[in-house]
Amino acid sequence: MLSIAACADPIREAAWVIGKADEVAPETVDDPAELHALGASLTAVWAFDLSWPHLCTAVERLREQGRLGLLGEALTSQAWAAIHLGKPRAAATAAAEAGRLSRDTGRPRWALIADLAIAMLAGEHGDHETANTLVSATEAELLSIGAQVDPRFRPVRPGPVRSRRQPARRRVRTTGQGAGPDRYRPPPVRGLLGHRRADRDSGPHRPRRRSATISGAVGRLG
Repeated sequence: MLSIAACADPIREAAWVIGKADEVAPETVDDPAELHALGASLTAVWAFDLSWPHLCTAVERLREQGRLGLLGEALTSQAWAAIHLGKPRAAATAAAEAGRLSRDTGRPRWALIADLAIAMLAGEHGDHETANTLVSATEAELLSIGAQVDPRFRPVRPGPVRSRRQPARRRVRTTGQGAGPDRYRPPPVRGLLGHRRADRDSGPHRPRRRSATISGAVGRLG
C-alpha cells in the first residue's frame, strides 16, 4: 500500500507515507524484500534520509540469505539514496555491485538503473566524458528492450553541482504548499523501476566498453 501511494501521488501522499514508515523499525521486519520495498517507497517521496536504514538492512540480510537477484535490486536503490545523501563512495560501490548482480541474474533494467547512478556520480565529479558515455550506452540499451527513456537523461554539460536536498521531514512541510507538476522533480530512477516484466526474459547484457567505463569511474571515486 505504501509503495502504491508513494509512486501514484508522491506529492500528496508524502506525509502519509513518511508517517507510516516511521512506525516501522527495520529490525521488526522479517522479510528483507519488504524492507527494500519500504525503503523504495520512501525514496519515491524524496525521503532518502529515512530510507537509508531500511535499505542498508535489506542489503545486509539479502546478502546473508544469498538472494542475489533481490540483492541487486536493493543495492540499486541504495546507490541512488546514497547519491542524494552525499555518500559518493557508498553509492559507487553499491551501483557497481548492483550492475554486476542484476546482469548475472537476468535483471537488465535494474543493471541499467545502476549504470545511470554511476553516470550521475561521474557528472557530479566533473567527469562528463564518462557520464556521457554511460548515458548514451544505457539509453540505447533501454530503448532496445522497450523502455521509455526519461528525457532528463541526456548528455550532461559542465555546470555547478546542485546542493543536497533538505531532510525529509522538513521538506514534507513545504512540499504541498504551492507545489505543482512543473515544480516537482521525481527521482530519475522512479520512472524506470516500473518496467519490470521483461527483466527476466531479456538476458544478460555485457557491453565491454560500458564495463570498462564503470570500472574506471568507480576507481576514481574510490
